[in-house]
Amino acid sequence: KFKTKWIDKSDLTKKGKPKEKSLTLRVGWEAYTATVVNHLARVVGYPAIPTTFRRRVKMNLGETSFEEFLSQYKAVHTNEMGSVLTHIQRIPGENAVYVLNPTLEAYPDDEDYRRIGPFRMGDNGLPNRREYRAMVLYNSLISLQDQFEYQARVDAYRDSETKSWRPLFFIADTSSAMGLPAMLGNKGTVNEFTWKFTKRTDKNVWLFWLSVFNSRAWKDTTYSDLKWMARRMARIRPEQIEKILATSGFPEPVQILYGEKLKSRINQMILDFGLQAEGFKMHSVISPQTLNARFPLYIDEKGYLKEGAQEIEGNTAPILGNRFTPYQGLIVGGINTLQNQFLKIFSSSKLANATQATFEIGSFRGQKGVLFDASRDVKVNAEVGPHQRRYLLRDTLAVSIPIGLDTDRLKTPVALYYTWKFEYVHSVSTMAEVGQSRFFD
Repeated sequence: KFKTKWIDKSDLTKKGKPKEKSLTLRVGWEAYTATVVNHLARVVGYPAIPTTFRRRVKMNLGETSFEEFLSQYKAVHTNEMGSVLTHIQRIPGENAVYVLNPTLEAYPDDEDYRRIGPFRMGDNGLPNRREYRAMVLYNSLISLQDQFEYQARVDAYRDSETKSWRPLFFIADTSSAMGLPAMLGNKGTVNEFTWKFTKRTDKNVWLFWLSVFNSRAWKDTTYSDLKWMARRMARIRPEQIEKILATSGFPEPVQILYGEKLKSRINQMILDFGLQAEGFKMHSVISPQTLNARFPLYIDEKGYLKEGAQEIEGNTAPILGNRFTPYQGLIVGGINTLQNQFLKIFSSSKLANATQATFEIGSFRGQKGVLFDASRDVKVNAEVGPHQRRYLLRDTLAVSIPIGLDTDRLKTPVALYYTWKFEYVHSVSTMAEVGQSRFFD
């Protein structure tokens, strides 16, 4: 984010001078998604910050030199958002830059408006209000990743009549979304944004959404709450979806693909909550094959963006999500450690007079409390000759990610875990490859 001031010449002070207003320019990962999720929130009835997308905004650096500006950006963001030159363009002959593809949030000056901070929904009585108990369905629709109770904020504004300060409550910070839920994938990545987010079984409606935090706001949510919210979402019109996507910075093929997926998700929700019986109609959804025919360079026949979409002119966001998520990075680091441990314990003598051997790599705790446990099982097919992949390898891996609980009665920062177990079977031809083949490669 860039926090700066906007000189509004159309709004003057009592002394006749233009007012300074606070302006936040958001670039990078969440810039394209911010307008989409905020407008969707407003359409279904939530108060949310109005946001606007612009292809470029001129920003004067004032007394800060261009070199100082680059240094400050790198100190704050390191390499998380890539090079700052991806998001700005220096203006020759001026101490100013163009900020490329930002989302704008504008606020009145401090005389009339004060930004306060997050408002914890679960700790401040909001579970008593249906719209916030049902917010879990909105979170699921947009596939929210950053889903702690801080997705609400309270500010204060000065009442023009009474001159007293009044609270202003709204949904905020939900732009880390539109990919896979939780921290399992990348935000703003349409290839990871599924065509459905609900599934009905005999007794339940399941939501494809994962909250890794203790969210008190919806712990008492009922089926009736969710069906109430589902009705509001079912009223979203196709033209609203199209206009909402048009306000984003996504290139046209991505806008269209997101729009069809949103309509498909709403359609399945209508079916799963039985809303057709109440007169709600399904959206017409364009098939992946038709999208491919319309955008052959950018969308394939299965409805996925092709690699070339990343290079669409004017795009500055990693819309293909080609980077590690935080947990993916931790897991890759863990697997590298497992590989090093395997090299230490591997001995071909265990297979000298045997047709099977198991190498227990063991357990260890990686960064952020992630636990790993792994082994490699080797079987020898004596009937197969050299260079005929006679060694069958079965790599087993368990990854346990800590779930922190923080309640009035219980604190368990690393005591509970989500655990995933994987097996990978592959074959090699020589004993040397048994020891050299990378674990889970």
